[in-house]
Amino acid sequence: MWYLQKAFQFLCIVFFFLNFEANLSSSSSYSITQLCSHDEASALIQFKSSFSINKSYSGSWYCDDFGIKSYPKTDSWNEGTDCCSWDGVTCDNIKGQVIGLDLSCSWLYGTIPSNSSLFHLPHLQKLNLAFNYFNSSKMSSKFGEFASLVYLNLFGTYFAGQVPSQVSHLSKLVSLDLSWNDDQTLDKHTLEGLVHNLTEVRQLFLDGINMSSINPNVMMNLSSSLRSLSLYYCGLRGKFPQNIFTCHPLRCSN
Repeated sequence: MWYLQKAFQFLCIVFFFLNFEANLSSSSSYSITQLCSHDEASALIQFKSSFSINKSYSGSWYCDDFGIKSYPKTDSWNEGTDCCSWDGVTCDNIKGQVIGLDLSCSWLYGTIPSNSSLFHLPHLQKLNLAFNYFNSSKMSSKFGEFASLVYLNLFGTYFAGQVPSQVSHLSKLVSLDLSWNDDQTLDKHTLEGLVHNLTEVRQLFLDGINMSSINPNVMMNLSSSLRSLSLYYCGLRGKFPQNIFTCHPLRCSN
């Protein structure tokens, strides 16, 4: 009789460990193959549908000059598939959250209003929309709400009007490129905010933005983290504060 009891106990223990291993394996497999959330996938599909694809206005020739392949990345975005596998989309390996979006040279033609679904991607850390055509529209203040953003590239996107002051709220930025949006202006208040708040910034590119109303002294307290500063054709007038060149290991263009 006791043999039967021992055998039963042994089988229970074996069953317990087999079940535990199966659950652990299932959990591991799930974390590795984690799909992006339905909400973020929907936001990306809505963002895609808000644009037409137009190579003529995309600045694809600039992409060629920079050695960047130019093609409509959003063509690979299809409902019912894992958005983490879509061209230009990067997801967190553990949580499946969309943390990177690189749509540079993607032939996007349209605008990004404040109600754009782009702003429903709260975990973004890197955003690159360079060399698309946003039709001389204003840059939304909502860009300043990406609290985790460390990299923002809007080079040559044909934004116009005032750079919103909310961009200076992106305090984690390491790289900011707003260059060659020729109809954009940057005022003293916004630049002061950038200088004061972007304490981690290493690269700051503002080429071609109208800064003619600004005295270069505003740049006096630039972050000591800064390594590259480019200010071609900004209309800046006056003498640059000498400490910009003596206190920073800076490669500077103006």
